[in-house]
Amino acid sequence: MTDENNTEKKPFWENIATGKKGRGRKRNEPTARPRSDSRQRGTEGEKAPHREGPAPHIERTVRKPRAEERKTPRFPFTPPVVSGHVFTQPAGDARALLDAFFDIAQAALPLDSKKIQQLPGIIRELSHNLTDERSDRRLGYMNDPASISAYVRFYQWWNLVRLTRLFSSLPLTLESGSVLADIGSGPLTVPIALWIARPDLRDKELTWYCLDLSQNALAAGEELYLQYVAKTGGSPWKIVRVRGEFGTTLKRRVSTVMCANMFNELIEGQERPLEALAKDYARELSSYADEESSVLVIEPGVPFAARFISLLRDSLSRLGFAPVAPCPHDGPCPFPGQRGGKWCHFVFDTKDAPKRLHSLSEDAGLSKDRAALSFIHAVRSAPKEEQQSVVEELSSRAVVSRLKKSFGAMPARIMSDPIRLPEFQTGRYACSEIGMLLVCGSYRAADFLRDCASGSLVDLPRPDMRHLERDGKTGAIIIRLKDRADRS
Repeated sequence: MTDENNTEKKPFWENIATGKKGRGRKRNEPTARPRSDSRQRGTEGEKAPHREGPAPHIERTVRKPRAEERKTPRFPFTPPVVSGHVFTQPAGDARALLDAFFDIAQAALPLDSKKIQQLPGIIRELSHNLTDERSDRRLGYMNDPASISAYVRFYQWWNLVRLTRLFSSLPLTLESGSVLADIGSGPLTVPIALWIARPDLRDKELTWYCLDLSQNALAAGEELYLQYVAKTGGSPWKIVRVRGEFGTTLKRRVSTVMCANMFNELIEGQERPLEALAKDYARELSSYADEESSVLVIEPGVPFAARFISLLRDSLSRLGFAPVAPCPHDGPCPFPGQRGGKWCHFVFDTKDAPKRLHSLSEDAGLSKDRAALSFIHAVRSAPKEEQQSVVEELSSRAVVSRLKKSFGAMPARIMSDPIRLPEFQTGRYACSEIGMLLVCGSYRAADFLRDCASGSLVDLPRPDMRHLERDGKTGAIIIRLKDRADRS
């Protein structure tokens, strides 16, 4: 086969057999012919010189992001405002005073070296008496000197750690001349905790009526309190020791009624329903209080005690005491602590507790990584004759109040530990005026929820009450914190 120039041309199938291509472009051959204009290197009609080696590297200037651009995510998440806490680390000299408690107890209630070595065993035995063997514990066990020494150096120390954190954030307003009652005072744990946590009150002229069955415990507590006064300086509060049980009449009514860790012992062994006991105990507490007064009840953070606190809250509200803390509302309690349900309690990590207290706890086999409590702080409402005088003022604010509830942020108290949810979400149960909430989110919203401390008061967006999403397990209203990085 020949072409027009009489040159031999092979059949196309031979090119296929030998792997050669026809007139197609060779591999790595440029798609366009070399330019022959004035911009082409070399003279016109000459080929451009062949460059040996790899293609030249072209330097490109890339703008580095500014510092603020590196820190700011592409889709910023605006976390809800945290407007309050249940627990706050005490300021000032509070931590040093807590660390020094063992030495102060030793000065007030001295123990020799042998008894100090036996202390972990005595604490362990006392723990059994207070928990496993409660039915066999005799009334007034705090009259035993050995029990008092162990109780003060272990239980009271841990209670001071709890209460000082609570008192540092609790809105307690006390003026000189105020009269307070500590019911079931024991070794004056409540007054000592308030002295440590609130340095601003050390120069106030306060009077305390401290009521307890054990005169020995009251005397030991007063010695401890005076040791702290000597260490910190300030004017000592007047302590009036009253020996008696809950319900014993005081000489006068008081502006603030407090009791800590009393009702869990008082209720034990009672055959009457808890609801009936809560009503009776609320009336007894109210009988100690002035017309304008407050009540603070603190109990261990366990389900049974939390159930009682919820019932007591309801009974106090029927007597004119409006809940102030920890409740962000005055409606029905969304965490009543009924069997199998959620219960109101707050926890904190104890890593900052005194090292000697941790060491003593470990020696006694009662180490604590976290501490918990349940409480209710309620304030007596204005008397009826005063309520009538402010009706017009309240009515003028009614519209604003309704608008706030309709469009403003909704305060909610974080109640639970973080919960891992499907699709990489994190959730926390919370208490609000519309009931129990399950606040959840992913990405940076999940980080925010994990970092929230137990008891944080968070301002959340209000849901559309016409279209509520509920948790299938608890019935809680679901509030989703939106992160723009979340495309779901």
